[in-house]
Order: sequence, then C-alpha cells, then structure tokens
Amino acid sequence: MTENKKLDELLAGMPFSTTMLLTKYGKELGYSKMYESQEMPKDMEKEIKNFFKSRGLNKRFQKKQCYHNSQIILLECQGKIGEHTIKYCEGLWTADIVSGFPISHGWCVVDAIYVVDPTLELPGTASKAPSNMDSKVFGKMPDDWEYCGMIFELDFIMEQVLALKQTTTFLDDYRLSRPMVMKFEKLLAEKRKAEK
Repeated sequence: MTENKKLDELLAGMPFSTTMLLTKYGKELGYSKMYESQEMPKDMEKEIKNFFKSRGLNKRFQKKQCYHNSQIILLECQGKIGEHTIKYCEGLWTADIVSGFPISHGWCVVDAIYVVDPTLELPGTASKAPSNMDSKVFGKMPDDWEYCGMIFELDFIMEQVLALKQTTTFLDDYRLSRPMVMKFEKLLAEKRKAEK
C-alpha cells in the first residue's frame, strides 16, 4: 500500500481534531510522512540508549507524556547523538489495540528513518518503570502500529518551550493560538491560488 493511500485510510471519516486537520494539510503540502517499522542497527540503538541513560532521560520519561518525553530528548541532545540526527515529530499514532483510531502523539525520528518512541510500551513488555528502554520503540515496531506526522525543527521547539516555560503539543495547543493551523491555511491558500 502506498504511503498516501495509508494516510488517506487513516484519516478517512475520523472525527475532527486540530491534529487530524493539520496532518491532512501536511499531506497536501508535503509535510506529513508515514513512518514504517525499520530495524535500527544495534550499534545505533545502543548509542542512543546509552545517551538517554548518561543524561538520566530514561528516568525522566513519564507515562502518557509523549510530547514532553520526546521534546526533552531533542532539547538534551540538541538534535544530535553522535553522528545521528534526532528530530521531533508530532502527528498521529494508531494500532489495533486502539481499534485503529488515530491518537495525537509525539515521538522522535533518527536520521529521518527510525522512530524512537520513549512513551508507548511495546505489547508484551509493559513494565511499571517508564525507564525500561527495552520496552520502547527503537525503529522496529509491531506490524499494526503506524505513525504519521511532521517534523519540527529544534529552533522552533526551543523558542516555543522558552515562551511557554514548558513542553507542549505544537499542533493542537490553544495557548499558542494554534499557529500551525494559520500557517498551513495560508500555505494551502497560496498553493491553490498558484494551481489555478
């Protein structure tokens, strides 16, 4: 199945949310991307997990705090772990365990390929300690899991976190007056006008 068809199916007929709207806008503008399960090289996975442990990040990850968990990774590493580029991604996650219903979510992407999700527990690995890195997604994910979202650059995240003095969702935060909605609506209007 093509990436666009998967995204269309994911968003078809779903109730409105700002995150879903922006994922649709992002698709039309080329910002949204589907992230597939990719086996992360073991040395890369070890390097990233060691970075988390060396900074105590694995002990700071909190259940149900995906935006916070993923953004602190980016803020701590400043976009790099060793030779690897780390980006923050926000959008939708879905799986059979939630009946395929898309959930607003935040995660990290390594080298534009590998999903690193410090929040969700892999099926069958649930632990009482959010610090258990072996229960998290490092590239490889269950077949029924899908992530679709857009990347946010480090400078933008730093600017917003400093302004609000906390981590937050960027796609659906009313305190920011939903700047992404305004930006995407303007870009879509320009694109549609140019196509006429």
